[in-house]
Amino acid sequence: MSTKKTIWSFPWGYGESFAIAIGLFLAGTGIQFISGIVIPLPSWPRNVILLLSFVIVLFFIQRFASKNPIIHWLSSVPAAISAIALFTMLSLLMGFIHQDVHAPADALFANIKFSWMYLFAQVYILTTLGLTTIRRFSLRRRNIGFLLNHLGIWLVLAAASFGAGDTQRYTLQMQKGNIQWIGEDEYGNTHELPVAIALHDFTIDFYPPQAGIWDNEQNILLKKPSFSLDSKDSVYEWKEFSFHISQVSSSAYK
Repeated sequence: MSTKKTIWSFPWGYGESFAIAIGLFLAGTGIQFISGIVIPLPSWPRNVILLLSFVIVLFFIQRFASKNPIIHWLSSVPAAISAIALFTMLSLLMGFIHQDVHAPADALFANIKFSWMYLFAQVYILTTLGLTTIRRFSLRRRNIGFLLNHLGIWLVLAAASFGAGDTQRYTLQMQKGNIQWIGEDEYGNTHELPVAIALHDFTIDFYPPQAGIWDNEQNILLKKPSFSLDSKDSVYEWKEFSFHISQVSSSAYK
């Protein structure tokens, strides 16, 4: 007679894995909200030291503690799926929500890349992929596909995570006919760049504004008709209404 497996009894499955993923997310948001501290991205050479240390720790864990049920769970499919789900959710939030490096720590989703929850998600997914890759590492022909898949994904994620601190973005104020080599970073500091940029020509296309009709009953803007406000003394007919354009200003704003 089979007995039903209770939650948190080994081996852990999808229920425990997603519970841990949610717990990491809540722990990250709680730490950041209470401490008011965001995590700066490490740059050279600290990021390389951290990456090598992380890899060494994964090798030692898999070598000497592979029979531990928690370590065995970390290299399982449920752990990998929950880690991917957590990391993907935060990545999507970064795409949907405007990110600002100057946002305060309590604005939890305004600066996800520097947040504790994103750090936990990165460590979680890199740990599960890393332990799985080390556990099944083999240069046999039948294992090449698995190795290229998992090791390739791990390298991409590790490079993006540990190399983000070395990414530098500058804004240059350009004028036609001038050469500029002084850039401003996202914190407002100026830097002399190793390259110079010359603006020889610049063109911009202006399109006449479009006017439409608002339906107060449906509380929507009708897709048709649409009037182009490109010249004055124009007349547009719609049903029993006539619209007369008497003046057009190219520099007007609301």
